[in-house]
Amino acid sequence: MKRFNFIYLLLAFVGVLTLTSCEHKYADYTPGAQDKNMGAYLLSTADFEVTAESKSVAVVVGRMNTAVAANVTVRAEYVPASTDDTAADLFTFPRNVSFAADEAEANFTIQFDGSKLEIGRKYAIRVQVDQAEASSYAASEYIYSIMIPEPWNSMGQGIYFDDLLWTLLEGGEAYQGVGAYVEFQQHALETNRIRAVNVYAPETIGAMWGGVPQFFTFTAGDADTYVEFDITDPNNVKFGEVYTDSEGGNAQVVFLNCKVVGDQQGNLYDLACLVWESAGPVVLKDGIISFPTQGVELAAFRDGGYAGYFGKGNTAGYLQYYLPGTEFVNYDMAVTYDGMYVSADGATARAIFNFAFGADVDTYKFAFVPGDITADPAEAIEAIVAGSSDLKIYEGDAETKRWEVELSKGVYTLVAVPYSAEGEAKADNALVYNFYFNGSGDMPEVELNVEVNTPAYFAEEDKKAEVEAESPACFNVACKVAADASQLKAVKFWYGNAQALVSQNIDDDTLFANYAGDASGIIEKIAENGAALMTFNVTAETPNFVVKLRFETIYGTNVDKTIEYELPKYDGTFPVGSYKFTEGDYEEVFTIVPAKSYTTFFWTNTSFDGSSWYCDFDSETSILTMDGTLFNYEDEGCQFGKLYGYYNQEKTLVYSYQSSENADFNGMAPLQLFVADDAMALKTYYGAAIFDYTGETPAFTGNFHFRFTPEATIVPYVEEEAPETSAKVLSVAADKVEYAGAADKSEFVVKATPIYAFDFAMATLK
Repeated sequence: MKRFNFIYLLLAFVGVLTLTSCEHKYADYTPGAQDKNMGAYLLSTADFEVTAESKSVAVVVGRMNTAVAANVTVRAEYVPASTDDTAADLFTFPRNVSFAADEAEANFTIQFDGSKLEIGRKYAIRVQVDQAEASSYAASEYIYSIMIPEPWNSMGQGIYFDDLLWTLLEGGEAYQGVGAYVEFQQHALETNRIRAVNVYAPETIGAMWGGVPQFFTFTAGDADTYVEFDITDPNNVKFGEVYTDSEGGNAQVVFLNCKVVGDQQGNLYDLACLVWESAGPVVLKDGIISFPTQGVELAAFRDGGYAGYFGKGNTAGYLQYYLPGTEFVNYDMAVTYDGMYVSADGATARAIFNFAFGADVDTYKFAFVPGDITADPAEAIEAIVAGSSDLKIYEGDAETKRWEVELSKGVYTLVAVPYSAEGEAKADNALVYNFYFNGSGDMPEVELNVEVNTPAYFAEEDKKAEVEAESPACFNVACKVAADASQLKAVKFWYGNAQALVSQNIDDDTLFANYAGDASGIIEKIAENGAALMTFNVTAETPNFVVKLRFETIYGTNVDKTIEYELPKYDGTFPVGSYKFTEGDYEEVFTIVPAKSYTTFFWTNTSFDGSSWYCDFDSETSILTMDGTLFNYEDEGCQFGKLYGYYNQEKTLVYSYQSSENADFNGMAPLQLFVADDAMALKTYYGAAIFDYTGETPAFTGNFHFRFTPEATIVPYVEEEAPETSAKVLSVAADKVEYAGAADKSEFVVKATPIYAFDFAMATLK
């Protein structure tokens, strides 16, 4: 049942400013040197809203030194939004501003014809005071926007019901379905465009939750934020830009104008609502904008790329926008199967059900249909509404919540239809619930046979060699499942380092709820062949390797299987292991382990940031080559020469991996390493260069975290104590901007070091 709740705050978000008086003495304070020039600066950096009748805007320029009259050169230019943007011709700029003696402010007037500007479009104008006359202590350059605001009219107050943000919270189910009032607006000219105001703003979240968690950061400041809908087609409402994942799936994505703390380093992640097309459309019906159940994610984005999700949203279908004037009604139903009553003589058994109802359910009807029809209950719903004699239909009112129904042993689907006080059937709110009734007998046993081995082990004799060549035993694991498919509803799986689960105290219920994959597709294969084979690609030499499976049965039970498996050792010729690189004051440890084949390896920066890079070994030339492809960022291409991550906690420094054929790192090239027996030698130059990130353009500091040449000493290295690994480590999206040739810092994106699960009361990024 929907828990639509309103939390009213009489006093919310009241900030108290306390002023105290004290005497500050700075014995060692030395003021900065005064500007020797005009000390000119931009007095305001506010953007301009104009009308179609506007002919100009004035940028106010100030100056520190006012003794004499002066002309100060000011440069201005239109900043095109794209290569085919021709709007520069709309604007005229003066070349300077004139100050009279003792005058501290003057106007730099930008001229244009407002009637030629597009409504709602922001025109960017860069204004820069001549640096020869600019102040050292105030802004002398800014990109202003000039815009005719779109005409929006208020529609009044509507309601936002949340089935999204609550997934951020540990134990957030208590807030699932809560609502808050929000304003709606309609475009004055394009009436099919409507928008909700400040849905994901502190005042709205605070109204729903009674406060705002500390891990929230709101990006809009005091400005209003909007969620806009295009309702041209009510059966397919559009509300965001199209996002396409790596597998070609499309979704609508709208950013929520807020960030949350995402890892142990304090990195922030942009929150977004992601609605997958495959789950169904967003629809407008009876004044309510509804989202597809189970088809929404509270997504995390960082550096412009998808970084995972915090939780599946709209799991109960509560994510809705009620437009102003829409009657708020709730015809939802819920039911629990609470066991059975068995007569004293054991002759009869009755199933016990308890219903719950939304506030507007007056009466209801329900029936039991043999089998599982949850995938398509339409026929049963129609039969109940029509009063078909083919079904035994039970009737009750909202006060009648408990039922004891005599049933025979078997699988059933309970289908219930709510009715309004006027007797109108609300078929869209029908309840469908699948269960197994065991009667007075014992619960049926589910027989499962699970076997784990190499893929070649399960192959036919004449194909074993071929399978082994394609799926080497030390990189691939196969799992054979034999069962009665008719007893299974779903299959979940997880594989990896069992010790990591123990060290992080992750039990099976948590594991399967938050980290497991879905393998339910094998049920159909089992039904066809009696058994199905699953294969996993693994990194070689994974310690304490284990496969975990959870089978959800039609009887409402779970059958868990845990199979420990010892991966065969890598038997190739490459000398895998850890190696210490030393040259001058630089010392670094890198680990090279097999990846997915006998020639593909992972090069991991063990002692720095833990990043893993693909490399390939040519046994004929004895050369190991790393082309700059980063693990988990395979689609991003070479990462050499790109900014990689923050170098300090203050985030004023960043670093970049560099590989070049020359000592000056002039031009990037694949890293190459010559391997002979247990000896190794660099053939190229390899370093992690440090850049200053405080200016408009990252500037090389002249320093490296490490810098190695072909003269570097490389020796095997044995860790004294292997560090614990985390089963929760994820990676975020790589930047897509090359370092060379970028215009300013805004074009750069910095990757984070690995993301760990949150260690506070917040859901886990998946």
